[in-house]
Amino acid sequence: MWFDILKIDIKNLADAKRMTQSYLPEELYNNMLISEKEYQELSDKDKLRLHYKLYNFLTNRDKENLSPELKEKIPFHRKMQGRLEKESGFYTSIQPNEASMKQRLGRPTNKSKAEILIDKYFEMYKNRGRGEPTLQDIRREEGRPLTVDEEERYIENIRRSN
Repeated sequence: MWFDILKIDIKNLADAKRMTQSYLPEELYNNMLISEKEYQELSDKDKLRLHYKLYNFLTNRDKENLSPELKEKIPFHRKMQGRLEKESGFYTSIQPNEASMKQRLGRPTNKSKAEILIDKYFEMYKNRGRGEPTLQDIRREEGRPLTVDEEERYIENIRRSN
Protein backbone atom coordinates (compact mmCIF):
# COMPACT_ATOMS: atom_id res chain seq x y z
CA MET A 1 0.00 0.00 0.00
CA TRP A 2 2.75 2.48 0.88
CA PHE A 3 4.46 1.88 -2.44
CA ASP A 4 1.24 2.90 -4.18
CA ILE A 5 0.97 6.04 -2.06
CA LEU A 6 4.55 7.03 -2.74
CA LYS A 7 4.05 6.66 -6.50
CA ILE A 8 1.16 9.15 -6.52
CA ASP A 9 2.10 12.57 -7.79
CA ILE A 10 -0.01 14.97 -5.73
CA LYS A 11 -0.44 18.14 -7.75
CA ASN A 12 -3.46 19.70 -6.12
CA LEU A 13 -5.98 19.38 -3.32
CA ALA A 14 -8.25 17.07 -5.36
CA ASP A 15 -5.40 14.57 -5.75
CA ALA A 16 -4.77 14.65 -2.00
CA LYS A 17 -8.46 14.12 -1.24
CA ARG A 18 -8.70 11.22 -3.70
CA MET A 19 -5.67 9.59 -2.13
CA THR A 20 -7.11 10.05 1.36
CA GLN A 21 -10.42 8.49 0.30
CA SER A 22 -8.63 5.51 -1.16
CA TYR A 23 -6.13 4.85 1.61
CA LEU A 24 -7.66 6.27 4.80
CA PRO A 25 -11.40 5.49 4.59
CA GLU A 26 -11.78 4.77 8.31
CA GLU A 27 -10.55 8.22 9.32
CA LEU A 28 -12.81 9.93 6.79
CA TYR A 29 -15.78 7.81 7.88
CA ASN A 30 -15.19 8.70 11.54
CA ASN A 31 -15.03 12.39 10.62
CA MET A 32 -18.46 12.10 8.98
CA LEU A 33 -20.06 10.68 12.14
CA ILE A 34 -21.86 12.80 14.69
CA SER A 35 -22.66 12.05 18.33
CA GLU A 36 -25.70 9.97 19.22
CA LYS A 37 -27.27 12.97 20.95
CA GLU A 38 -26.85 15.17 17.86
CA TYR A 39 -28.20 12.33 15.72
CA GLN A 40 -31.36 11.93 17.80
CA GLU A 41 -32.02 15.68 17.51
CA LEU A 42 -32.00 15.52 13.68
CA SER A 43 -35.23 15.31 11.72
CA ASP A 44 -36.00 11.98 10.05
CA LYS A 45 -35.22 13.57 6.69
CA ASP A 46 -31.77 14.66 7.89
CA LYS A 47 -31.14 11.24 9.46
CA LEU A 48 -32.02 9.60 6.15
CA ARG A 49 -29.68 11.96 4.31
CA LEU A 50 -26.86 11.15 6.72
CA HIS A 51 -27.31 7.38 6.34
CA TYR A 52 -27.35 7.76 2.54
CA LYS A 53 -24.14 9.76 2.75
CA LEU A 54 -22.43 7.18 4.97
CA TYR A 55 -23.72 4.22 2.93
CA ASN A 56 -22.57 5.79 -0.34
CA PHE A 57 -19.21 6.63 1.16
CA LEU A 58 -18.68 3.01 2.20
CA THR A 59 -19.98 1.41 -1.01
CA ASN A 60 -18.22 3.72 -3.45
CA ARG A 61 -14.81 2.67 -2.15
CA ASP A 62 -12.26 0.12 -3.15
CA LYS A 63 -13.48 -2.73 -0.93
CA GLU A 64 -10.00 -4.12 -0.25
CA ASN A 65 -9.06 -0.93 1.62
CA LEU A 66 -12.07 -1.13 3.94
CA SER A 67 -11.51 -2.65 7.35
CA PRO A 68 -13.82 -5.49 8.43
CA GLU A 69 -15.47 -3.08 10.91
CA LEU A 70 -16.38 -0.70 8.09
CA LYS A 71 -17.61 -3.54 5.88
CA GLU A 72 -19.97 -4.58 8.69
CA LYS A 73 -21.45 -1.07 8.79
CA ILE A 74 -22.60 -1.16 5.16
CA PRO A 75 -25.70 -3.31 5.85
CA PHE A 76 -26.33 -1.37 9.07
CA HIS A 77 -26.65 1.96 7.23
CA ARG A 78 -28.82 0.29 4.60
CA LYS A 79 -31.10 -1.04 7.34
CA MET A 80 -31.37 2.42 8.92
CA GLN A 81 -32.25 3.91 5.52
CA GLY A 82 -35.03 1.39 5.11
CA ARG A 83 -36.41 2.10 8.57
CA LEU A 84 -36.42 5.84 7.95
CA GLU A 85 -37.88 5.58 4.43
CA LYS A 86 -40.76 3.41 5.62
CA GLU A 87 -41.30 5.46 8.78
CA SER A 88 -41.67 2.08 10.44
CA GLY A 89 -41.31 3.07 14.08
CA PHE A 90 -38.10 1.10 14.41
CA TYR A 91 -35.34 2.69 16.47
CA THR A 92 -32.55 4.28 14.42
CA SER A 93 -29.04 5.17 15.46
CA ILE A 94 -25.84 6.53 13.97
CA GLN A 95 -23.82 3.50 15.08
CA PRO A 96 -24.81 -0.15 15.49
CA ASN A 97 -25.77 -0.75 19.11
CA GLU A 98 -28.07 -3.00 21.06
CA ALA A 99 -31.06 -0.68 20.78
CA SER A 100 -30.69 -0.20 17.00
CA MET A 101 -30.57 -3.93 16.44
CA LYS A 102 -33.83 -4.52 18.32
CA GLN A 103 -36.87 -4.83 16.15
CA ARG A 104 -39.52 -2.23 16.92
CA LEU A 105 -40.32 0.38 19.50
CA GLY A 106 -43.40 -0.44 21.51
CA ARG A 107 -45.13 -3.59 20.38
CA PRO A 108 -42.87 -6.64 19.97
CA THR A 109 -42.66 -8.02 16.44
CA ASN A 110 -42.19 -11.67 17.35
CA LYS A 111 -45.28 -13.10 15.72
CA SER A 112 -46.54 -16.51 16.57
CA LYS A 113 -46.84 -19.15 13.87
CA ALA A 114 -50.60 -18.64 13.88
CA GLU A 115 -50.24 -14.91 13.24
CA ILE A 116 -47.74 -15.48 10.46
CA LEU A 117 -49.90 -18.12 8.78
CA ILE A 118 -53.11 -16.06 8.81
CA ASP A 119 -51.31 -12.84 7.79
CA LYS A 120 -49.76 -14.65 4.82
CA TYR A 121 -53.18 -15.86 3.67
CA PHE A 122 -54.56 -12.32 3.82
CA GLU A 123 -51.55 -11.02 1.91
CA MET A 124 -51.74 -13.82 -0.65
CA TYR A 125 -55.44 -13.26 -1.32
CA LYS A 126 -54.91 -9.50 -1.56
CA ASN A 127 -52.04 -9.96 -4.05
CA ARG A 128 -54.18 -12.27 -6.17
CA GLY A 129 -57.03 -9.77 -6.15
CA ARG A 130 -59.36 -12.25 -4.48
CA GLY A 131 -60.38 -10.08 -1.54
CA GLU A 132 -60.22 -11.65 1.90
CA PRO A 133 -59.96 -15.37 2.60
CA THR A 134 -62.71 -17.11 4.53
CA LEU A 135 -62.05 -19.51 7.40
CA GLN A 136 -63.22 -22.31 5.09
CA ASP A 137 -60.68 -21.26 2.41
CA ILE A 138 -57.82 -21.41 4.91
CA ARG A 139 -58.98 -24.73 6.37
CA ARG A 140 -59.28 -26.21 2.90
CA GLU A 141 -55.85 -25.01 1.79
CA GLU A 142 -54.19 -26.07 5.05
CA GLY A 143 -55.94 -29.44 4.99
CA ARG A 144 -56.60 -29.35 8.73
CA PRO A 145 -58.81 -27.57 11.27
CA LEU A 146 -57.47 -24.22 12.46
CA THR A 147 -56.25 -23.67 16.00
CA VAL A 148 -57.92 -21.21 18.37
CA ASP A 149 -54.97 -18.80 17.95
CA GLU A 150 -55.31 -18.93 14.15
CA GLU A 151 -59.05 -18.25 14.32
CA GLU A 152 -58.48 -15.35 16.73
CA ARG A 153 -55.89 -13.86 14.38
CA TYR A 154 -58.32 -14.28 11.48
CA ILE A 155 -61.00 -12.36 13.39
CA GLU A 156 -58.44 -9.65 14.27
CA ASN A 157 -57.50 -9.25 10.60
CA ILE A 158 -61.16 -9.07 9.53
CA ARG A 159 -61.87 -6.36 12.12
CA ARG A 160 -58.77 -4.44 11.10
CA SER A 161 -59.70 -4.49 7.41
CA ASN A 162 -63.30 -3.29 8.03
